[in-house]
Amino acid sequence: MANLTESNSCLAHEENGLACHTLTQSQNENLSRWMENLPNEKQLCPLNQLTMPGSHNSASFWFDTSMELAPDKPKIISGMSDKVGFIDSTMKSFVNKWALTQSWNVTQQLCGGIRYFDLRVAYRKASDEFRFVHGLFGHTVDEILEEIKTFLTENPKEVVLLDFNHLYGMEIEEHVRLASLINQYFGSMLHSPRKDRSIASLQELWVAGEQVIVFYDNVSMVEMFPSFFPSVFINSQWPNTDENEKVIKHVSVQGLASKAPGQYHVTQAIATPQATTIFKNLRGSLKGSVTGKLNKDILLLLRSSLGDKTYSFNILLFDHVEFDDLISIIIGYNYIY
Repeated sequence: MANLTESNSCLAHEENGLACHTLTQSQNENLSRWMENLPNEKQLCPLNQLTMPGSHNSASFWFDTSMELAPDKPKIISGMSDKVGFIDSTMKSFVNKWALTQSWNVTQQLCGGIRYFDLRVAYRKASDEFRFVHGLFGHTVDEILEEIKTFLTENPKEVVLLDFNHLYGMEIEEHVRLASLINQYFGSMLHSPRKDRSIASLQELWVAGEQVIVFYDNVSMVEMFPSFFPSVFINSQWPNTDENEKVIKHVSVQGLASKAPGQYHVTQAIATPQATTIFKNLRGSLKGSVTGKLNKDILLLLRSSLGDKTYSFNILLFDHVEFDDLISIIIGYNYIY
């Protein structure tokens, strides 16, 4: 297993050569505390009026290839495994290359400024545990939640949004166990949805000592756990294409679109590899064959529109978020008045 607990703090990452990035140009802030360092005007804004960097399939930075394929495995792989009757190490290695959406682990993402986490979980009956998944099984939920809690404890004015939006292999009993686990880790740190659907500001959350907003895509669990936000509080449209031009257009349209006041808004700046793309790049990977070029093009768009007040973003979602100064540019939107 990858060494997830080698360094749990931003300081430890700096000592290991994994320093938290800093905001470029006039804003020279430590990105591990970029929310704390925002201007007072932005601290008073509802969170859905801030611009926040987010990671797609946030926990998909490492997989245990000794385990079977996860229940969300691609249909094309599922069909092949059904016909062959087994999945060998070569096939799992192939899936691994295209399923790894991030290079940074969660602590690195937090230190680097990521504040929205796209989380996909499956219950693995064989080991009676909850693991993050994306075609393969990754780290346990406990491990990742522990990292997030450690970071928040060390940085009491930072706020994270945890979006549990794909949940596999769970009946009501497993949902209750997972929801209870989330509550166990964060407790009083959780911010609950308001009856009038208004969105809290950073300063309101700081006063209350609340740092975690959980979205949970199961109606019964939201009713049972009132500290969870239902999916209606978040608008996230999937472009579902691997054509860069279409993704760029999607991001541009989202940036110009009006935003409902009672919702968080996720702009998915991601490409989803189609079967043809994968077959054309059998020796490639998501990062090498898709993400690098797309992130470069999206970064050009964001830089060019940074001073254009007609553009506004709430949460920008990316694969391989460590690309160039992408995170700094996104945070820079909070300094446009």
